[in-house]
Amino acid sequence: MRSVTRIAIIGGGAAGCFCAVNLRRMLPEAHITIFEAGARLLRKVAVTGGGRCNADIIIYNDNILLGTFIK
Repeated sequence: MRSVTRIAIIGGGAAGCFCAVNLRRMLPEAHITIFEAGARLLRKVAVTGGGRCNADIIIYNDNILLGTFIK
């Protein structure tokens, strides 16, 4: 009999949900459970940004990005 990998993720915020999605992609046969103390997963994400994305990032040119952010 083959054992099933069981994974517990503590916290259902953005990082916890991102982790669960990526684990599901890497280990599709694993049993993944997210434990969240609040009433809903991703609650804080829904509050920030008024329901829209928090940041708008437009990259015009790789050289501009490299020159601006990498010193």
